[in-house]
Amino acid sequence: MSDVSVTVGGGTGVTVAVNGNTTTATVTAGGSVQVTLTDTSPPTWSGITGKPTTFPPQAHNHFIGDTVGLQAALDEKADLDSGGKVPASQLPSYVDDVLEVANAAALPATGETGKIYVTLDNGKVFRWGGSVYVEISAAPGSTDYVPEGTTNLYHTTARAAAAAPVQSVAGKTGTVTLAKADVGLGNVDNTSDVNKPVSTAQASADAAVASAAASDATSKANAAQAAAVQRANHTGTQAISTVDGLQSSLNGKSAYVQVSTFAAMVAIGTPSALTLVKVLADENKSASNTVYQLWPNGDRFWLAAVKDN
Repeated sequence: MSDVSVTVGGGTGVTVAVNGNTTTATVTAGGSVQVTLTDTSPPTWSGITGKPTTFPPQAHNHFIGDTVGLQAALDEKADLDSGGKVPASQLPSYVDDVLEVANAAALPATGETGKIYVTLDNGKVFRWGGSVYVEISAAPGSTDYVPEGTTNLYHTTARAAAAAPVQSVAGKTGTVTLAKADVGLGNVDNTSDVNKPVSTAQASADAAVASAAASDATSKANAAQAAAVQRANHTGTQAISTVDGLQSSLNGKSAYVQVSTFAAMVAIGTPSALTLVKVLADENKSASNTVYQLWPNGDRFWLAAVKDN
């Protein structure tokens, strides 16, 4: 506590005030004051001075008893043995309702009602009947352990075969592999259509048709060729080069050309062969239907010809 104020009154009585709380003291002979303080009310938090502003957490320990209810909660939990397992004494009874033993000889002399015992050598299951162990029949692992009834019969290969609607194919039973002879196709092969032979009669007929077609084609070709060479059947134009010897024969002849004017004749130039040119309106001679010779060497001759018909 702090802020202790002492007020000495008359006589031996002294009044001491500590943070608003008052008490009395006795003044000794030496003049000192012995004060005995008795708090009549706890100090307030705001009244405490010099206290820290923050309280960082510090590592420390507590006892179980320091935490209310902790020991009671721990007492309700199961213990663990050295192997980290709950002791059998703390397990509920139904956990050990199934007990496994090596064989029937290892079964307890006196069993417990409500427990199941399994002998590991044969997998049989027992219960305690009060005086002896009674075997519990488990569900069969296969139909080998279930007797056949009179109505629901076992499915067997022999029974299935006997009940099948088809008992044989082409006189064969079991796993059947058929050959083409088994179904009346002994003469059938897998020759492709393009390679299949034809009968002799068909081959003869085909040959006759081919021969007639060839003969007809030849006749038609001959007739077409004969018609082509007939002069009366020729129409249109034909190039000089397509007629043998025609060009050379023409080269030995004088060419004849008819033009409208003298200027048109001059425009012909030097011909490759002797050429006769008729000028219908000759402005050079001031005459009509004049005739000129044009030579391959460039000479030009006017022919004073007079028409006599």
